[in-house]
Amino acid sequence: MNIKQKSGFTLLESIIYIGITAVVVLSLISLAWSFINNHTKEKITISVNNNASFVMDQISSNVERAVSLGGATVYDSNPGTLVINVPTDPVMTIDTTTKDVTFGDEDITITKLQLTQDGSTYDLTSDKVTVDNFVVTDLSSTGDTTIQIELTLSYPVATTKIYEYEKSFTTSATIKKK
Repeated sequence: MNIKQKSGFTLLESIIYIGITAVVVLSLISLAWSFINNHTKEKITISVNNNASFVMDQISSNVERAVSLGGATVYDSNPGTLVINVPTDPVMTIDTTTKDVTFGDEDITITKLQLTQDGSTYDLTSDKVTVDNFVVTDLSSTGDTTIQIELTLSYPVATTKIYEYEKSFTTSATIKKK
């Protein structure tokens, strides 16, 4: 008597294979989602930090070249204004302005730092960050003029964005008597 054995999967084997496949697929989706989230957060952090580093370097180098600060400098308020008198260049003014930008599919208003010199205006911060705080403090004692800059930048939050990131930076610069 020759008995043929049926080939194929039983119902129980099929259910086990489907279960194992589902666990593997869900694990891969979870891993990919985590990677995307971490990558996005890292890009946001880098953008804020790079903008702040650029701004603080610009302010420090311009203040160190200055002979004095202008009378229109606004101290101890947000937003502040920094007016720098440089011997070889026209007066430089660093202050804030607002700008409408599109984030994703949403229009939002951000605050930017700008430098105005000789009638031309240059953005110091990108359209990817907003300035939440810009305060100039006079730390001068007798002799040299020293200022402190407090700057808080954040990632603009639109209703379609789920990440928030804000960081504060502080630097000081001194105008040395020549």
